[in-house]
Amino acid sequence: MPCEIVLDDRERRSGLEAALTRQTGHPPLIRRLELGDVAIDDRLLIERKAIADFVASWRDGRLAGQLARLCAADREGRRCLILLEGSLLPQSLPGISLDELRQAILSIVLDW
Repeated sequence: MPCEIVLDDRERRSGLEAALTRQTGHPPLIRRLELGDVAIDDRLLIERKAIADFVASWRDGRLAGQLARLCAADREGRRCLILLEGSLLPQSLPGISLDELRQAILSIVLDW
């Protein structure tokens, strides 16, 4: 029995729907998710973040709220993960050094 994959409707233009269809052989369900971008069998939530968005939301404090909501879902039995997408080449990072990005990721791992 295939797992149920739900894609947040705001992610339709990302190309993820087609990629999931190719990988699984069936299209994901499309609906608005309160949290995360992809839900798998109501057991796993995946929040996709482009590195630039991750850095911006970390700097302005929005990321803390998202992390709190993800942790709350995790305590309710849904595993959660943040998937960072993008290049780690120094010239590709949005006004942050690779060491600063690593520090931000490490602080999330240790604090959340």
